[in-house]
Amino acid sequence: MCGGTLITRRFALTAAHCLGIEEDLHVGLGAYNKSIPQDTYTVSHQIPHPQYRHGFSPYDIGLLKLSTSVVYNMNVKPICIYTNKEIKKSVEKLKTFEAFGWGLKKNFNDSEILQTITLNQMDKNECLSLVYQDLLSSQICAGSPNGDTCKGDSGGPLIKKLKINNQNLTTQLGIVSFGTTACNSAAVYTDVTSFVDWIQETINSSDEQLNGQTPYGSHEAPTLRPPVGNYNTEVFLYQDCAKKDMGSVLRPTIYGPGFKALGVFIHPQFVITVATNLPENHNSLEVTFMGEQKYEEHKVSSVFKLPEHDIALLKLDKQIGSYESLKPICMLTSPEYQENAQKGFPFVMFDDEKAINVAVVPGDLNLCTHHFGAKLDQNQFCVESPHEMNIAQKTSGEIMANVLRPDYHIILLAMVSYSSDGIHVFTNVIKHTNWIWNNIYNYQRSQ
Repeated sequence: MCGGTLITRRFALTAAHCLGIEEDLHVGLGAYNKSIPQDTYTVSHQIPHPQYRHGFSPYDIGLLKLSTSVVYNMNVKPICIYTNKEIKKSVEKLKTFEAFGWGLKKNFNDSEILQTITLNQMDKNECLSLVYQDLLSSQICAGSPNGDTCKGDSGGPLIKKLKINNQNLTTQLGIVSFGTTACNSAAVYTDVTSFVDWIQETINSSDEQLNGQTPYGSHEAPTLRPPVGNYNTEVFLYQDCAKKDMGSVLRPTIYGPGFKALGVFIHPQFVITVATNLPENHNSLEVTFMGEQKYEEHKVSSVFKLPEHDIALLKLDKQIGSYESLKPICMLTSPEYQENAQKGFPFVMFDDEKAINVAVVPGDLNLCTHHFGAKLDQNQFCVESPHEMNIAQKTSGEIMANVLRPDYHIILLAMVSYSSDGIHVFTNVIKHTNWIWNNIYNYQRSQ
């Protein structure tokens, strides 16, 4: 069960991850007790945002078209959606919101009665340390020490009373998207103000679109092709990724004027590396690696940087060749998988000299702060080389991973920013999967 809101006589707003169900859907309206709605309407079409895919939330918004028009009454009325996008600037300054839903309560029991909670808007950097997900401008983070939205609240509204044209109107500003499994700190909401154009266009042209390819009509999936080829929508960004051993991971070297660093393939045409000192001119960069029997060199056609977190994404001029034993590293899709991967100590590094996996456990950040004289943040790991590993300085772009059972997939966690005397500072890459995904997806949509 998911929540939602009525926004016109024929359309309800919800989260995209609530859609795609291959069974008849019904919308209950005017309910306080969830099992006793005042009216029930059949859903004729499920319409997710075209850029949404399972496991990633920046476009976690969808519409339900009802089979017949709703009859408004005292208990059944549409919520207000403010269509002027300028309101987004004001939303970013709001301190509190209200959330509603029939999700799990503090004791994790089902709620039969509609619940409400006041939530504080949270800084996205603070949210990053709680939900283990890098947020975009199309998302809102909110939480409270007194509780949180939880399982069963998905698709429900985040609202605020706003004064518009001298009227105080209850306005929907967000949609419940995802949060922590404990439901006790923070959750992420799709920012409705970022999608008002899509909402209006979809509703206004619904008759044409419902005869075309965009909605889930008659239980058909959208025809927009998956952005990362050959991927498993349940787990990985790219399905044919490395298993068993760190030595099976495709790890190139990136060269440029005054620059050399290691990187890692996450897709046959995309490489993650460090942003520090990376030349701005992509034409000056070259990506090289030794395949199974041949040496490959590639030019870089585009560079995407996240300099504040020392991460860069390189798009090559063409895809690399296919190999049996060498694969791109795996990246997890869902925030829950990502969160669990960061808790599964020990992590793994690869000792190139001995060609073996070496177990490592991140240490106290104060160790690196003392050693390097610079304070680390929650987006970084401090790691001391274990005794069995060469303590020499690690090259920028070296990776730290986790191993996901049962098939022993190698999961990218972090990358070396800098190191000395066997002490290494890693930047957390997995927290920025959203940003990485967004750039790859936007590129592939433009092709």
